[in-house]
Amino acid sequence: MNFQRTCLKCSLKLKKNELNRFVCTSGEIVFDKNQLLSGRGYYICNNCLKLLDTVWLENRIKGIAKRSRKKEL
Repeated sequence: MNFQRTCLKCSLKLKKNELNRFVCTSGEIVFDKNQLLSGRGYYICNNCLKLLDTVWLENRIKGIAKRSRKKEL
């Protein structure tokens, strides 16, 4: 089964293996090349990755992760 994921930047829906996955671990953003790291994944399509501002990505992922933790409490 190949589930669809949504690009964090443009909201384009693609198959999981067609997107680039990032994971927030210990406050750092890590590129998950093999899509195997544990934790909440954040997906970016190739077009957005080429144009991406790394500060925007870091702020966006950390903001989402922070809100997710608050909901769990």
